Amino acid sequence: MDNQLIETIVSDDDNIRNRSINYLLKGIKTDELLKLSEELEEFRKASGNLYHKVRASLFLFVIYRFYLQENPEVPLYGKIPFNGVRRA
Repeated sequence: MDNQLIETIVSDDDNIRNRSINYLLKGIKTDELLKLSEELEEFRKASGNLYHKVRASLFLFVIYRFYLQENPEVPLYGKIPFNGVRRA
């Protein structure tokens, strides 16, 4: 499995399952972080296991709140297309 976040969630091995998300995400570039997040979201939606869904949700929260929001590569403000403004 390429996605270490999903591997951490589903592992039966305590040493793998108890890894810190900060350890797993240390040094990961923004593009890779977004790819991991997309895969994790798909996993969360497809999983029938409530524990897996909750843990994936918590990992996604940490990624979006702390790793992407505070990342200097991610713009603070986006652009709203004119049609979007006009319809408001």
